[in-house]
Amino acid sequence: LAYGVLDPAVLYDSVAGEFAMWYAVPNSGVKKGISFDGSNWYLADRLALSPGDVGAFDRMIHSVSVVKSGDAYLMYYTASRNSDSLTIGLATSQDGENWYKHPDSPVLTHGPALSWEARSVSGAEVRYENGIFTMWYGGTDNVLSHTGIATSTDGVNWTKDPRNPVLRCGAASAVDATAASVIGIASREGVLYMLYRSIDVGGYHSYSLATSPDGLDWTKWVENPVKRGTGWDAYWLGGGTLIYHNDLFRLWYCGSYSTPSSSW
Repeated sequence: LAYGVLDPAVLYDSVAGEFAMWYAVPNSGVKKGISFDGSNWYLADRLALSPGDVGAFDRMIHSVSVVKSGDAYLMYYTASRNSDSLTIGLATSQDGENWYKHPDSPVLTHGPALSWEARSVSGAEVRYENGIFTMWYGGTDNVLSHTGIATSTDGVNWTKDPRNPVLRCGAASAVDATAASVIGIASREGVLYMLYRSIDVGGYHSYSLATSPDGLDWTKWVENPVKRGTGWDAYWLGGGTLIYHNDLFRLWYCGSYSTPSSSW
């Protein structure tokens, strides 16, 4: 794509036997794609979600996450006015094609001054089970980026867990010394698997793995990172979606071989 793809959100429809992808296009909005195998995609021309007007909290849309609750789709999207702090908005849809922004957006904002998430919240990963929405999200104080968790009964009003952040950066020598921000979460046999973006003190990006029995207590894999950028994604690794499907973990993600504004 000429203008790139940011942080794809992917769902698998077992009834239709197809994958659906929603993705942010830099300086544009959100578009949708369909695939029968997860590799070859048919992309729509029109926007599924447009950015807000000048001055709106979602003038720029950076990433999306989509979850299905009953017959409804909920899209949580990271947005900003311009270059200011990031917040998370909500849009809903009955068909995955036509989206309506929730009037209470943004539904998740940064924390108080001097907190671990004082600057921005971003990159929501949301799951819906047993009537409860659970969101894992990245938060930063503009120096370090960690992962927090929040819950909701309606998908609109969120309560951040007092134990946040639930996944912290590592030691100064670690691959996640400056960032440990959630990318995607999948479950297998009662265990949650989190891929997270890890950034070391030199600014090098990679993906690392952590596991948890409950979404709160996470154990980092001792052999992290699990993926480093090479070739087309050598410079920068962004967000994406992790799915466990047909006995395989699948990851759709964005990356770049140069600055994040040029190619994904």
